[in-house]
Amino acid sequence: VAMLTAAAGSLQEAAGVYEGALAARSRALGPEHPDTLKTSCNLGLTWHQLGEHAKAVEVLSATEDSARRVLGPSSPVRLASAHNLALSLAGEGVGRRREGIEMLRAVWQSRREALGPTHRDTLQTCCDLGRTLAGGEAAHRTEARALLVTALEEAKGALG
Repeated sequence: VAMLTAAAGSLQEAAGVYEGALAARSRALGPEHPDTLKTSCNLGLTWHQLGEHAKAVEVLSATEDSARRVLGPSSPVRLASAHNLALSLAGEGVGRRREGIEMLRAVWQSRREALGPTHRDTLQTCCDLGRTLAGGEAAHRTEARALLVTALEEAKGALG
């Protein structure tokens, strides 16, 4: 329900649904169950999309730490949490842009190794890294373009 609510553009309502689901899953499954961690990751992403970067960083930092410890460093939930955390760190008003960019680089590399260069999550991280770099210092725009071209070429190669 929360995903549909977010897709319909009601992000604030989606955050409330995710918070309720997170509380219920934590009680029923435990706070470190993979489904609970996925819900927490989605809540953090929703906070990021709402521009609530401090809340997103708090939720996603805890989620990424738990997922790394419980599921392993290459688990999809850990990588998704790290990806979303990196976006929030690089977001407006957080003051940790460089850290976010370096984390995106690390997630991109981890996804390339774990999932392959043409997996949609790998391509998404490559695109987000490119867009994040493009929105910053002019010196990074050449690298940003190269990353976006790489993502396009990888996707074309995969899709034929």
